[in-house]
Amino acid sequence: MCHALHGHGRGDGLQQPGGLRRQGYEGALADRLARAVADGDLPAQADPVALARFVMIVTEGQAVHASAGVSREALRQAAEIALAGFAAASGARPPEQATDPV
Repeated sequence: MCHALHGHGRGDGLQQPGGLRRQGYEGALADRLARAVADGDLPAQADPVALARFVMIVTEGQAVHASAGVSREALRQAAEIALAGFAAASGARPPEQATDPV
């Protein structure tokens, strides 16, 4: 088994399967969030790199839990908490309560 998965090694995600791809997505999201800061869509104090990392961690965790059979309602509740956390961390306006389109 990969050492990075057990907390050994550099811990930068490069040793994990898909780590480079994940870092690419995270980097692209950080770039987009930086543009949102520059455009005034997010406050100047927002940290695009930290916010992108937060989003990736939450979405990856949601995917793991969904694969493990966690209920849709539990995933929705967790997503609402994550959105509130993102709003608090970024200084953005908190989202309205999510509605299930299905």
